[in-house]
Amino acid sequence: QTLKCVLIHEFNADVYDKSYFRHPTRYHDIVIFSDAAHMLKLIRTTWITKGVLYDSDKNSIKWKFIENLVRLQEHDYYLANKVNSRHKNPVTRK
Repeated sequence: QTLKCVLIHEFNADVYDKSYFRHPTRYHDIVIFSDAAHMLKLIRTTWITKGVLYDSDKNSIKWKFIENLVRLQEHDYYLANKVNSRHKNPVTRK
């Protein structure tokens, strides 16, 4: 279960439109902070798994674009970004 699911179910917390909820007995706000690096990894994993994500205008953002960029940079051009085969085929590193 995700933290959001637990908060909604256990505390009846509305965390969809805001990043905080009211403590059920102490009546002060509890603020939720997301770890940026972890959130980026979750997005990348979801993107790889689904193959395509959509922006707010319903435009597709395909993982294939990243694969093509890596392939292009490995063989012909380097576009001065930090995307490489490590990003195309991520492995858990500890």
